[in-house]
Amino acid sequence: DAFLADGADDAPPELRAGALYGAMIVTWRAGAYAVARDYGERALATYRALGDRRESARTLRVLANIVLIAG
Repeated sequence: DAFLADGADDAPPELRAGALYGAMIVTWRAGAYAVARDYGERALATYRALGDRRESARTLRVLANIVLIAG
């Protein structure tokens, strides 16, 4: 979790976004929806900052599922 912390700026943003996305998937499947949403929103912000529209869309799709399930 230290790698995913907001202060972990030494990692390349592409790697950090991918790790956040993966953490979102794992926590979503574990039923920790609030945590998954947090990871997803941070991944989305990073992908958007990188201008990566494909990964932004993929992340938004999962976030939409989380909101549908968790309310």
